[in-house]
Amino acid sequence: MTAAVCALSCALIILGTFIKIPLPMISITLQLEFVLLSAMLLGAWRSSLSVAAYIILGLCGVPGGGIGCVLKPSFGFIIGFLVAAVVTGYIVEHLKERTFWKLFFAALAGTVIIYVIGTVYFYFITRLYLNTYPGFMKMMSACVFMTFPKDAVFCLLLAFIAKRVYPAIRKYITC
Repeated sequence: MTAAVCALSCALIILGTFIKIPLPMISITLQLEFVLLSAMLLGAWRSSLSVAAYIILGLCGVPGGGIGCVLKPSFGFIIGFLVAAVVTGYIVEHLKERTFWKLFFAALAGTVIIYVIGTVYFYFITRLYLNTYPGFMKMMSACVFMTFPKDAVFCLLLAFIAKRVYPAIRKYITC
């Protein structure tokens, strides 16, 4: 059962890659949201397996990636997905009661982790590898200011979904 649940979660993260919401300067996807939802529903171990499978498939070229993606400035956010899945899943697993606000703050913690790792990676790749560092404010605008408000709002939606869905699926994921 664990393999099926992890495969389904991985498939949802891949699907999130292809769901694009165009904005004036960037296009955002829903990968982060599926990573966090996976962590809140499946816990640290299963969600990290799902995200690890997603990363490995991506490095093999499945969701349009390839090994060359490691040198893209945005790859740090993908690395952040794995850490956020572990941390968010761990937080949720250790909650005595899964209230809406506790789930929201767990999702927000995962989001912050993704942004920190992604932004630091962006800095190092643009500065040291590409030698095209845009400056602090442009980097923060590209990495954080443009998308963090959307992700914070989505954390509210994810907490609502996790609160409602978890009781219905917990018997399937505790096997």
